[in-house]
Amino acid sequence: MDSGQAAPSGGSRKHVRRSAGTASDKERAEARKVAVGETHGSAQNGRRRSASQAHATADADRLQFDAGTVEGGTVDGAGRDGLDRAAEVLSGAGHDKPTTEARLSLVGQLPELPADRYLDREESWLRFAQRVLELAEDPDVPLLERVRFESIFASALDEFFMVRVAGRIRRMATGLPVESVSGKAPDQILENTLDMARDLADRHARCFADGLVPALAESGIEILRWKELLPKEQARLSQLFKERIYPVLTPLAVDPAHPFPFISGLSLSLAVMVADPTSGLTLFARVKVPPLLPRFLTVSPSRFVPLEDVIAAHLTDLFSSPGSRSSSTTPSGSRESATWKLTRTSPRICSSRSSES
Repeated sequence: MDSGQAAPSGGSRKHVRRSAGTASDKERAEARKVAVGETHGSAQNGRRRSASQAHATADADRLQFDAGTVEGGTVDGAGRDGLDRAAEVLSGAGHDKPTTEARLSLVGQLPELPADRYLDREESWLRFAQRVLELAEDPDVPLLERVRFESIFASALDEFFMVRVAGRIRRMATGLPVESVSGKAPDQILENTLDMARDLADRHARCFADGLVPALAESGIEILRWKELLPKEQARLSQLFKERIYPVLTPLAVDPAHPFPFISGLSLSLAVMVADPTSGLTLFARVKVPPLLPRFLTVSPSRFVPLEDVIAAHLTDLFSSPGSRSSSTTPSGSRESATWKLTRTSPRICSSRSSES
């Protein structure tokens, strides 16, 4: 080295080494990018091909790994062979996928389903209504909720006859095909429906008379008949009848000169037999219970009487023409008079729901 040339300082040598190191890192990074770019396509295809194999052999690898790492060699040859066979089963090695025929062959090995596993729409609906009625019969349900369920059942049963039963009868009368998932004949389905509905209606009446009325009385709410009222209570209701009930009543008699009157749907009526002492004829008369008045009249804050009982007790005031008398002077439920309700079919509802009925 000439003395005229200045030797590079320590700082310059360090700068050269850093530059060389930086260039080397860049070269290595570029080399890695090229290698990744070349192998990206093949690696991705390899991952697709081995995806199912990886899932199938994951459990096998884990079992073999666990078998080889048991401490102290406590797994003998037979145990290790068992682990290997389990790994083979998990990986699916040596087994073919079951064919469609093999799967279908299993169907013949299943037990036959019962023939009555399906219910017709009418019976299915009545089974649901029965569960509602059972809530009204359940003593563990709060009392007022039981009364509400009793009312819901009665309203739903009316709609059931207005729509479901009416639609079936209409299609049977017109000869339209009636589908049946149970395989029963249409007339048999109708007969079974009417029998089941009749039984539920009887249960509904017994639940109210034998269950709810006594339970309400124990809780301080009394629903009484006319004969069970005190004389002063009867006198007060008689005055109420003359002032508010009598003016809105329209009794209709049926005779050769007066045909049977039209009965509106869901209307509550009294059937009365009126005897004429001069001619000896007994005529049928219908008295409609006014729907605008409360169904239960308040005798006292906790004592109530049905409206039809009050009307039945004053039938002599309705049929008081000269020479005639009413044979019904007792409340509803006696042999001289009876309370009844008519549920008519609704053509408008049946037409709009014919596909559902």
